[in-house]
Amino acid sequence: RNLNTLKNNLIIITLVIDGIILGIKHPKQSKKRNSIIFYNVPGIFKMKKVLVVDDNEDILNVISIVLDMEGFEVKCCDNGHCVSDIITTFSPDLILLDIMLGDMDGRDVCQSLKNNPKTEHIPVIMISASHSLYDNKTESCLADDFISKPFDIDYLAKKVSQHIN
Repeated sequence: RNLNTLKNNLIIITLVIDGIILGIKHPKQSKKRNSIIFYNVPGIFKMKKVLVVDDNEDILNVISIVLDMEGFEVKCCDNGHCVSDIITTFSPDLILLDIMLGDMDGRDVCQSLKNNPKTEHIPVIMISASHSLYDNKTESCLADDFISKPFDIDYLAKKVSQHIN
């Protein structure tokens, strides 16, 4: 069956693994109370992935919760050294990157990503508590956007959605 037919008859989305919906319960095919018929639709409902890089655990938790509630698959990293490895394994659709990462400057990480043909297509939104850090160096790293901390959670979700879709 095609997806349009399925959309009109959905009851429950079931069995989500790694952000991919593997089955959908169809009411007309499931007469018995405990019977579930699955239509395999791998990849059609793939969740968008966001990598969040910040050295503040509380910020990582807040952003992760907000984006998870918005339907994104979120992976967190607390330093700039792990970014390339996580990109290889996680394949994010967007990166939220803090400017001040303890022993690294997030702008250098961003510039490295934007100068790499394998990662230049990934939108990067820089985040920082210091408005004064949004300067020429931030612009030259080719970040796609900037969000200052503290941030409004609705604004954060809106910005992520704008750049990921």
